Amino acid sequence: MPDVQTNHPEGPQPLGEQQLRLGVYVWIDLPWTAHPFLRNRFRISSDKQLKTLRELGPKSLYWIPALSDAAPLPPVTSAATPPSPPPPPAAPVAVATGEQRLRRQRLIAARIQREWDASSQQVRESLLGMRDNPKQAGAGMRDLAARLASAMNQGPVLLQLLGKQPGEGLQHHALNCMTLSMLLARSMNLSSTTVGAIGLGALAHDIGKLLIPAHVLRAENRSSVQESWYREHCRLGVELATDSGAFSEHAIAAIRDHHEALDGSGFPAGKLGPQIGVAARIVAIANRYDRLCSPESPKARSRALLPAEALKTMWRDEQARLDPSLLAALVRLLGVYPPGTLVKLSDGSLALSVSPGKSSLLPKVLIHDPDIDKSEALLVDLADTAGQLSVEKSLHPDEMPEDALAWLNPRESLTYYFSDESVD
Repeated sequence: MPDVQTNHPEGPQPLGEQQLRLGVYVWIDLPWTAHPFLRNRFRISSDKQLKTLRELGPKSLYWIPALSDAAPLPPVTSAATPPSPPPPPAAPVAVATGEQRLRRQRLIAARIQREWDASSQQVRESLLGMRDNPKQAGAGMRDLAARLASAMNQGPVLLQLLGKQPGEGLQHHALNCMTLSMLLARSMNLSSTTVGAIGLGALAHDIGKLLIPAHVLRAENRSSVQESWYREHCRLGVELATDSGAFSEHAIAAIRDHHEALDGSGFPAGKLGPQIGVAARIVAIANRYDRLCSPESPKARSRALLPAEALKTMWRDEQARLDPSLLAALVRLLGVYPPGTLVKLSDGSLALSVSPGKSSLLPKVLIHDPDIDKSEALLVDLADTAGQLSVEKSLHPDEMPEDALAWLNPRESLTYYFSDESVD
């Protein structure tokens, strides 16, 4: 049991089961798998919670005055009320349910990580191979995109933020763009073949940069000569893709036109809206979002936008350049609090959004809980809390206490992938 300083007027205070009432902020001093609640600490807000707490039997219950909206009921004395028989033991299903949920969460996360690792290795090898063996490299990327498009076509999929991944290779940005592009294409009810072609174009949209000097790519403020050189990556990418023979018209269009803008201000050809196909529009959206969150120039990374800031910037300032209907689709896909966003919840808890939820306003979150190790924490879908938890506001890391920030550990570079939610 942790050291509980019950002599402090604002610290945790012992609490009897008969003292429970609405508005009391309780702390269950047990592993979360030993009870059916999502968290060990919460404010009692429903009769159902009261009933369940009372049915738990003799447990280590405390209340925290500073976080409570009401004081507990007075203790029941033996003179006023005859002794009652001991309550029945807690149903074992509560423990099993908690353990099963954590096990299921770990299995899904492990599978997503395995799939990302395998895809990352394949994409890295293919990107590096495009210069020397474009046919084999292009076929590898084509097969990966087709396989993932087919998997997406099987049913609902889960987009999830991953932990920090090693390295900073081109494959990270390529996989992020592919993931977002394919999910956007899928949301438009495009065929599996078209989704795969758009995913392939997203994977390879920057292959022309393999032929651009590294100092040009890393430059934060390019000279006019460097900028002209940089813009050649679209043409060079099309040449590599064409030489491979693995790219469809949709995929090549995405490589050629992903920097074009609806208002004609893009490059390389300054095309206007009607001249830009759907594949390029989708990849342009995915590329822009990921680059706002993870800039290409190392020097610019200190100015990277938070995910919610990136969405806001695109929606507020860039609708003339980007397809507004696809921007709206991106917001629906990522939610108002996209993966990687720090948030404050309605009960005062701090959390990290890790996956879109059933509602754009209610993501799946990892809630800061100092009583447990992060590896034991359960992801909470706010849509499943029956209105008991919601997002109060998003937070900047500077607004977070150091201990909570270290526990939640939001990453400077975002990596996300997708899978279904089944457990094999």
